[in-house]
Amino acid sequence: MDVVLSYDPDRLSRKLYHQMILAEEFEKQGIKLEFVTQDMGTSPEDRMFFNMRGLVAEYEREKMRERTMRGSRVKARQGKVVSAGVAPFGFRYNKEKATLEEDSEKSQTLRLIFYTFANENLSLQRLADRLNRLHIPTPKGGDRWRASTLGIMLRNEVYIGKMHQFRQYRVESRLRRQLSTRNKKTSQVLRPKEEWITVEVPSLVPNELFEAVQRKLKKNAELSRRNTKRQYLLSGLLYCSRCGGRMGGHTMRDIAYYHLSSI
Repeated sequence: MDVVLSYDPDRLSRKLYHQMILAEEFEKQGIKLEFVTQDMGTSPEDRMFFNMRGLVAEYEREKMRERTMRGSRVKARQGKVVSAGVAPFGFRYNKEKATLEEDSEKSQTLRLIFYTFANENLSLQRLADRLNRLHIPTPKGGDRWRASTLGIMLRNEVYIGKMHQFRQYRVESRLRRQLSTRNKKTSQVLRPKEEWITVEVPSLVPNELFEAVQRKLKKNAELSRRNTKRQYLLSGLLYCSRCGGRMGGHTMRDIAYYHLSSI
């Protein structure tokens, strides 16, 4: 008989109903499920204990997540940056002070991007092409800039000293089939603005330059809608939940969809 060995029910799945589904499917296929930390019997009492333990473990995880989130919010209201992973391009994270500091080398590249886009007749795609020709590393250290990356960057208010924390939360994705090859299990949803916690960080670009860039992005979006060869009912009315950027209609293999504009 085939056996699936897991250290603990917690390691099999983090949710009780997933544990129950897996246990049932294994049984249907004639596969024995065993755990290192406990016996997996077949009596009604054994099944009840298995389900109760899974329920308690799920409750404990949710309480731990709640306490962690509460502590993070308190830290954010004190003006701290709660995660090192959120340091945008042009900044570095000071772990001791829990704040963002200017990265002198990357911030120069950032200002170049803002000034170039504001003062030259370039779309986001053409700006990405120029950065690629100059072999300027991307925020993740790659060698290929994308228009969508630049769109998120140029709309980010962190560069004028406003870092919005707790803007998003994760939910299980409702889309089982996606246009991309990646099948994401969760997606990010934008919270209402009143739930955001804003902290002050060093300003890397002047307010006037940032506003000029926003006007240019808006103008390019309007021109793009007028020049499209196909009409999309919701084009320009949808906004990205990550960056707030306007989404436009696109078509791939005769499938129409909405995506962050690359203009």
